[in-house]
Amino acid sequence: MTTFQKFKFPQILFLLFSAIIASCTQNGNEKKDIEKQEVHKYGHLEKDSIHYSMDIEATDRIDSTVVVKFRIDNKLVDSLKLPEQIISSICKTASTYGDWDVKNKRTYKFNPKRKSLVYLSEGDVIAAIEGIAANSYGVEGNICTFVHFDTKGNVIKEGEFNAPKIWTN
Repeated sequence: MTTFQKFKFPQILFLLFSAIIASCTQNGNEKKDIEKQEVHKYGHLEKDSIHYSMDIEATDRIDSTVVVKFRIDNKLVDSLKLPEQIISSICKTASTYGDWDVKNKRTYKFNPKRKSLVYLSEGDVIAAIEGIAANSYGVEGNICTFVHFDTKGNVIKEGEFNAPKIWTN
């Protein structure tokens, strides 16, 4: 081996390992940045020019984790001054009741084309969850489940069995 080859080989080896280490470190940082963005994306109020909205992650009966988009009534935030944590809790709890009156629960999935709503009606906070489920013949249809909450984020119970105040359409 010549002196030139002895001199260049360690430098090339050093550059090769440096490039590998730098790319691994950079990919790790990018992954952490993406995870931070996703953490802040869900469960937080966002305001556009007209409405408030909130996205949450929920699991449908097909065992898929999906994003459920909610439109939040301005009165809840501006007039009642409900904290973001209570609104987030209402959205998450309501999504667990989405399949309340579905006969074939394993077919239930959230409707990605429609936003679910959280609004104020006669003193109750109502969450309307938009979903899709199949009947016994396998034909899919839209279903909307309405869950009633008080202004503290608790599901309203009714009747002698103290059942949640929920109805479907």
